[in-house]
Amino acid sequence: MKNIIRFIDRIEHSKIFWTLLGISVLFFLLRLPSLIEPHWYGDEGIYQVIGMKLHQGSLLYADIWDNKPPLLYLVYAFFNGEQHQVRLFSLLIGLLTTISFFFLSKALFRSFGASVLSTSIFCLLLATPTLEGNIANAENFMLLPTILSALLIYQAALTTTRHSKKYGLLFAGVLLGISFLFKAVAIFDLAAFLLFFTLSTMSKKHPFKKMLHSLLFLVGGFLIPFTITLLFFAGHNALPAFFVSVFRDTATYVTGQANDFLFPNGLLIAKMVLLLGALAIILWKRSYFTQKTLFISVWTVFALFSTFFSQLPYTHYLLLLLPSFCLLVGLILTLSTKKSMIFLWSGTLLLGAFVTQQIPIYQPIKTIAYYDNAMQFVTAGKSVGAYQSFFDLRTKRDYEIASFIKYHIPSDKSLFIWGDSPQVYVLADRLPEQKYIVAYHILGKEDRVHEIQKQLKEQSPDYIVILEEAPFLPFQSSFYKVKYLLQGATVYEKTF
Repeated sequence: MKNIIRFIDRIEHSKIFWTLLGISVLFFLLRLPSLIEPHWYGDEGIYQVIGMKLHQGSLLYADIWDNKPPLLYLVYAFFNGEQHQVRLFSLLIGLLTTISFFFLSKALFRSFGASVLSTSIFCLLLATPTLEGNIANAENFMLLPTILSALLIYQAALTTTRHSKKYGLLFAGVLLGISFLFKAVAIFDLAAFLLFFTLSTMSKKHPFKKMLHSLLFLVGGFLIPFTITLLFFAGHNALPAFFVSVFRDTATYVTGQANDFLFPNGLLIAKMVLLLGALAIILWKRSYFTQKTLFISVWTVFALFSTFFSQLPYTHYLLLLLPSFCLLVGLILTLSTKKSMIFLWSGTLLLGAFVTQQIPIYQPIKTIAYYDNAMQFVTAGKSVGAYQSFFDLRTKRDYEIASFIKYHIPSDKSLFIWGDSPQVYVLADRLPEQKYIVAYHILGKEDRVHEIQKQLKEQSPDYIVILEEAPFLPFQSSFYKVKYLLQGATVYEKTF
């Protein structure tokens, strides 16, 4: 009993506890409206369909396809594709991520105020739609293991205890390996931490051989989750499908969307040159960097490259830059000289301006409207249709099409939807029998067009639903006739 009283008394006088409680409550309230969002985001629709198919026993990449590593789909499979359950899980992971970030900032900064400010900014940007933190994308889940690994690696660089250093690096590597299985760009976080650890421990007291031995623990830990994944797909005779989907198709997706700059993939090469140039400057000025400044600088440079690795300006990519950017803000408050503070403030503001100019963010006015939309809906001030249309004008239509399918097409009849609204499958409580879920997975790739054509011939779905905005159907459909004309879609029925 005395121990309990002592524990409660310690909590009552703990600044850290009350700070984290306040930030956690704020995060929870800001993220709460995401739990009642309609099914509107196309990528989440793909994850849901894949999650449901995996839950039924399908094999990822072989039976049902997308080009990300497997862990995100396993999260959706665990919840059988239920969006609101996945969103709740994302909220809880976000809370843990924010708390972990606080302890990382606390390890870097002696100033309690710097930790609170940087964590508060992190909380606001992760919890709100500003950077699409409300959507359960891979970035939302990979931030937690990445931040925890950053904390372990920074502590390992400071500690002189051999065993704790090695096991800390091993566990950090495992966490980064988990992050990589959510999204492959985690490889750049690994590169950043490897470089930081090398630069911060390389000295006469720590010869290269010992340092390399320590780094092997980090790399070895990183390879553990990846090796388990390889063994799983090898055991299911799907290793080629895994490699093609996660590596070749992802590389094609990244480079195939690029606008050529002077020569093919010139923009990507230019970004690599800028990355190497920034790292060269850090190496050149290494003696001017403190341990924490080196850590934040190296991580920020790699995070920038990771954010802009793809040519597509998706808002949620900025979540990759969020931890190091918020640490930059905290670092400013801990600088000892006014000149350094002005220099870093200027650099941080320029970085923020450049990033937001390249990638659109959810503007403050829209963010306010997002919460106003939720408030009006829950207080019965806004209709369901108007609430749904706030997110996307096609959302209400998708619900109506799915409702029609659910009540007018028997559940034992197979269905193929041609378009880019996979959430219609989920809302109609149906699943595709084909490997590729949406039109953009197929178009422009002749091998996939032939593959789907073959599947449609063999399986002959009872109904084909063509959404009005969908491109021309590149398959033969001569044995189908128009059955229903809906607002936003045409339903064809098999005639034999």
